Amino acid sequence: MPGLSAKWVDAFRTEQHPPIYVECPDYLSHVEAAHNRGMHIGCAVRGKGKLLSWFSPMEILRLYDMGFYIADASACEVLVETPTQLIVASPRPLRLLPHAVSLAA
Repeated sequence: MPGLSAKWVDAFRTEQHPPIYVECPDYLSHVEAAHNRGMHIGCAVRGKGKLLSWFSPMEILRLYDMGFYIADASACEVLVETPTQLIVASPRPLRLLPHAVSLAA
């Protein structure tokens, strides 16, 4: 949704990870193949450390307030993995993934 990030991104943020198309230029072929199998596609990270490299704790709280949550994507199929992110696929809609237990865990 255009403009949504303005509602949760820290105003002082100056750095960000490269987009997936920079880290994996052929990512769309993986996504298309998964879509053709009826899979639902999303982005993920491995573990709390990687999550916190994408989002500050305050950004996570803002996203929670907006109705978003940290999902447990451990049952998803990994389509693409780069040093900073994953593209995952699930036979179930991603909004139905279970909530992660805790950011502190």
